[in-house]
Amino acid sequence: MPVMSTKQILDRAFAERYGVAAINVVNELTMEAVLAAAEELRAPVILQTSVKTVKQIGLDVLWAMWVELTRPISVPVALHLDHCPDRAVISACLARGWNSVLFDASKLSVEENRRQCIEVVAEARRFGADVEGEIEGFKRTEEMTATRPATSSRWRSRSTSSREPGSTSSRPPSAMRTGRTRPLRRWTRSA
Repeated sequence: MPVMSTKQILDRAFAERYGVAAINVVNELTMEAVLAAAEELRAPVILQTSVKTVKQIGLDVLWAMWVELTRPISVPVALHLDHCPDRAVISACLARGWNSVLFDASKLSVEENRRQCIEVVAEARRFGADVEGEIEGFKRTEEMTATRPATSSRWRSRSTSSREPGSTSSRPPSAMRTGRTRPLRRWTRSA
C-alpha cells in the first residue's frame, strides 16, 4: 500500500513538472472511485476529506475505509483533511494517520492565526504529517460575481474556448479544451 506523505507526492510532482489531483471524497463510493481512477491512470492522487465528512461518517469508519481501499493500490496516495478550523478535529485526524491537514484559521487575526499554525505544525511533525495554513478566506466564484459588476473582465466566465471558428491553431482539440499542451505524465514504479 503506497500511502505516502503529501510532501513526498508533491515534491516529485514539482521536480518532474506535473500536477497531482486533490479530490474531495464524501463516502466509500467516492473514495473507491477516485482510487480506482488513480490506479487505472497510474497517477498519484491526494484524497481530501472535509470536516463535515469526518463528523458525518465518523473518524474510525472513514479511516477503516481508507486502510481497506488503499491496500491493493500501487500508485502513491495520501489522505488530506481540507479546510479545517477545528483544532480538535485536526488533532484527531493527525493521531489517526491523515497525511496532511489544512488548518483554516482565516477568521482569526493574522497574529493569532500564525501562533496557532505554529502549534499545529509542531503537532503534525510528531505524526510525520504535513500542514497547510490559510491566512485569509477565499470567495467562491458565485460570491465574487455577486459582488463585482458583470462587465468586469476579471470576473467573466473563463469557460469560453480560446479557439475561434476558422483559427489555425496547431494545438490538438484536447489541449484546447483543457489548456494542456503536454501529455499527462504517468506514475511508473521503479524497481
